[in-house]
Amino acid sequence: MRFIILLLLMLLAALGKVYGQTLEQQAITIGSKITFASKILSENREVMVYTPNDYDPKKQYQVLYLLDAEFFFTQTVGIVESLVSTGKIPATIVVGLKTTVRTRDYLPPINGEAQSDRQRWIKEKFPQFGKTTEFTAFLTQELFPFIESQYSLKPNRTLVGYSNGGIYGLHTFLNKPEIFTNYLLISPPGWWGEEELDQQFKALSNSAHDLRRNLYISIAGEGGDFYTNGMRVASNLKALRSKEVNWQFSLKELETHQTTFYPSLYEGLTELFDDFYFELSEEAGKYAHISDIEDYYLKLSKRYEFDVLVPESIYRALADAQISHKRVDAALATLNAFVTRYPDSSYAHASLGHGYLENKVYNKALKSFNHALQLAKAQQVDDPSVYDYFESMIAQAKSKIVQ
Repeated sequence: MRFIILLLLMLLAALGKVYGQTLEQQAITIGSKITFASKILSENREVMVYTPNDYDPKKQYQVLYLLDAEFFFTQTVGIVESLVSTGKIPATIVVGLKTTVRTRDYLPPINGEAQSDRQRWIKEKFPQFGKTTEFTAFLTQELFPFIESQYSLKPNRTLVGYSNGGIYGLHTFLNKPEIFTNYLLISPPGWWGEEELDQQFKALSNSAHDLRRNLYISIAGEGGDFYTNGMRVASNLKALRSKEVNWQFSLKELETHQTTFYPSLYEGLTELFDDFYFELSEEAGKYAHISDIEDYYLKLSKRYEFDVLVPESIYRALADAQISHKRVDAALATLNAFVTRYPDSSYAHASLGHGYLENKVYNKALKSFNHALQLAKAQQVDDPSVYDYFESMIAQAKSKIVQ
């Protein structure tokens, strides 16, 4: 009996060695941490940076600045990656700034007597508050130039601020809105007194600031000054003289102050970048021309002050919709514009080939599919099915010519 037990133990030990061997172990990283000395703040600041896996310095990327990164960086990267991969937002670099003294950096100074209960409480408990001017100078004079020297970025920025970070975001929007293009502010508490907040918005409305901004504000079910402040902000935004501000207020009554960050971030990013993706309707296939779509993106380019290109998927979707409504000539115009805009895209040339097949222009279809195949080879596409597909389309075009 002892022999059998010993034999079983030896067998289990052997199995453990076989199945428990570690073949390779590597760390999984989602970004890098940078520490540099700020002369303006007289302290070291830690920054965490995420770049897409296929980051290409020859391309330009959106940049998202995240406050309180020590709490939210990893999760924010996951949400950004999911939205990029599903085509909800453009490719994005995330720059997360770790907090040192939140009340100092995020809460604006008080001019004169405190105007709200929160101001009175902060003034008594945290006398070091009110250094937003210095924090903004740190961002604009030190952090932004550093990040922009290291990465290839589009000339617009998105700010994500939660709670007190949301107060800082709203303060910046009211006083120096040009610093960011997009403001995503989650559950900012009521900082200003009611009349004080109205005066801030009135001053903004009468100012010469460029108000071509996008603003998303969410409030959870906190109640109290969170709710009253949020409602007053929404009311002032509605009354704002300039109609150039795109804004949305979202009330998330079923969320708490602790749970609202992630659903608000997902929804907010989707809303902020919603205008980048043209929604093709059934009517577009019947009546739209590619010039209509290109005019839409031209207006976006002027708004954001950089070229916002028509996405490849939009060209193909519009052409398919036009073909389905027997508008083959319009579809060919769309697909030729596609190739003109993306001359190095095998997808563009293959799409044009399909258009020519539909129009029974088989020689041109053959030429387009051959071009698509050569581009794929030159770019060393590593998916064999791509080559198989192009070759099958080449064979189909050739068979039509023979017939």
